[in-house]
Amino acid sequence: MTEQTLFCDAATPTPDACQAPAATRVPRPMAATRRRPAHGVRCFGVNALLFAEGAPAQSLHVIVEGSVMLFKLLPDGRRHILEIVGPDAIIGMTSSSAYTCAAKAMTPGRVRTLSRVHVEASPELRAEQQAQTLARLDALQGHALRLGRMSAAERIASFLWRLAELHGATGGASKDIPIGLSLSEIADHLGLVQETVCRNLAALKKAGVIVMPRPDRFQVLDADELSRLGLSAPRLCAAA
Repeated sequence: MTEQTLFCDAATPTPDACQAPAATRVPRPMAATRRRPAHGVRCFGVNALLFAEGAPAQSLHVIVEGSVMLFKLLPDGRRHILEIVGPDAIIGMTSSSAYTCAAKAMTPGRVRTLSRVHVEASPELRAEQQAQTLARLDALQGHALRLGRMSAAERIASFLWRLAELHGATGGASKDIPIGLSLSEIADHLGLVQETVCRNLAALKKAGVIVMPRPDRFQVLDADELSRLGLSAPRLCAAA
């Protein structure tokens, strides 16, 4: 199956695609990619594979709407979640000729595909790619700190807050936010066991911080408390 068969054309979306919830933008302008022609934008549905690990890395992909997980498949068949990204993120960046991870949609959305040749020929796009690479490095350092220094409750709150940010639901309004991962995947991603994830989700619900109308989605009831817990990760200190 080719990459193209996983998308619908933006002009003729299928019924279950192009219905991505509104999401906040990352704080970096993407002016160059936004000026690309509209026909370069394609829709994707839930669970669509945007690209596979090991496939030829001929393109970069700019998420326009929706959220996407980047993951690697382990030898036992499990997925190891590397990162969850949303609008304006550039995915598919690699120094090799093949993708080093896979990208799968967590929600419906849209993506703009750019050839690596085109990106490498554009100083503006190269600068944006470099800025995002540095931002992703910061994010990975933050995740390492969360795993090493935050409590289980703080890790789970941080994970939920990140999802709320991606879906523009940090204002505390009642809005269903899809989780998109199984309990075991959340546990692996946060360095916890499933029982700990379940216990802390139950504690957040009991405290009135979140509500889960379905097992695969939640609503933020107390944005202040969720952000207080989720944003309490230790900060990197500047070198003396």
